[in-house]
Amino acid sequence: MMESDEFGRDPAVQKMRRVFKQMEEAKGSLIERSGLSPSPTLRLFGRCRIYHDPVSPVLKAPAQIGWDALFRNIDLVTPRRLKGRELLMRTRGWWTREPSEIAEIVERYGKLVVGPKGELMVELADEAALESLSGALLEAFEDQVFLSS
Repeated sequence: MMESDEFGRDPAVQKMRRVFKQMEEAKGSLIERSGLSPSPTLRLFGRCRIYHDPVSPVLKAPAQIGWDALFRNIDLVTPRRLKGRELLMRTRGWWTREPSEIAEIVERYGKLVVGPKGELMVELADEAALESLSGALLEAFEDQVFLSS
């Protein structure tokens, strides 16, 4: 596919190309670590359906649930944070893999949680669970779903 000079000079496109090149060069371990604690909590990433770069959902604000009644007005709005599995299910259509299949594998080894900044995370009991989950994700989804610190 030919691309125009204008598109090729776009700084965002150039940056994405550099990122893709770095990803290709670093095809080593799919677990990126920086000082794991005894109970590791890592972010869960999946490949974007459109750009094929690693993306992870982030809860920017709590969900707001309101109420409608048939015969009266209710001015109540209840803010509620999504749980880990609920946030993962919101990736349907965004990631290249089905979130319910990802959840099934992740929940065998750890717990899906929402991190302090709203990021989708996997909480694991220990390093052995981390290695097992990483292997299971690699076997089931190749490089389409992975963990990162």
